[in-house]
Amino acid sequence: MSLPMLDVGAKGVLKIAAWFFLRNLPRMHYDTLAAINLAVEDVMQGPEFFDQHAGMATRRADLKALTGDETWQPLDPHRPLAPVRQKPPSWAARLAMKLTLNGLLIPGFARLGRKITLEAPHRGHIGYVWGASEITVLNAGQDKYYTVRHSKGAAWRQIRRFVRNARAFLKDYDRLAASYRERYDGFTSEDYWHSKLGLTPVTKIQQDAAE
Repeated sequence: MSLPMLDVGAKGVLKIAAWFFLRNLPRMHYDTLAAINLAVEDVMQGPEFFDQHAGMATRRADLKALTGDETWQPLDPHRPLAPVRQKPPSWAARLAMKLTLNGLLIPGFARLGRKITLEAPHRGHIGYVWGASEITVLNAGQDKYYTVRHSKGAAWRQIRRFVRNARAFLKDYDRLAASYRERYDGFTSEDYWHSKLGLTPVTKIQQDAAE
């Protein structure tokens, strides 16, 4: 949005956010969906938001507060785990689950879906999540875990929020893009960041001495 030579249009920019959203929806990563929505909303505030939050300290705190279910927890070695899924379901099962948004359109799927455990090498592979209504994810050392569970309420809240954001973004794209491009040179100048970081500008004499 800031550089005309990288312009992909309103739908192209929105597709980036939508891709991340749709990748995390069947994984039941509702914390991540909320973070994606927050990111879109921040962008829609225009470059002034990033000017006021250049260090993003507030947003880091907000994102930490958003992360509940997806927070790594110490794993008790005696804690029983759901069966480890060793391979993705069949193509027919995956297709059925894709058509129902991994059970989101199936009443009572929280009870009907499988409870599974995913080991670290497979946690990024979306093929393994289809048909699961509860997923326990292990880290590489298998000493930490988090568990996510199917929730129609959480999913639909974030879907509705994303649809509202998408409509507003498409409607306001031209104004937003023009605003980001207008502020780009200022945001990428040394003077701007010296001011933001409270640094003393390097003089030509100091630069020559350092070299």
